[in-house]
Amino acid sequence: MIVQGLIMSSTDITSKTNRDTMVQTGSINLLVTEPTQVVQVSVSQDLVASGALNDLKGLVGKQTNFTLEFRNSSWGDDSGKHRQYSGFSLVSVPVVK
Repeated sequence: MIVQGLIMSSTDITSKTNRDTMVQTGSINLLVTEPTQVVQVSVSQDLVASGALNDLKGLVGKQTNFTLEFRNSSWGDDSGKHRQYSGFSLVSVPVVK
């Protein structure tokens, strides 16, 4: 889905590295309209590796159309623990002209 949103501050863009797999992912706090709310959006390891977090910092303070996907999944990891994810993921970095 495409939503109109705004990243208010560069501190709303974060990254983290999984200590076990050394995979780096990110997230953004996105202020969306219709209805107005702040949504946490995950950024995949592929987008992070391609420099998406730096590109997103260039969008701070600019109202932009973001393409998001809602994901809801659960699985068992290698150690037998139940894992679950439910939330929005960034599909691609918006291009602003």
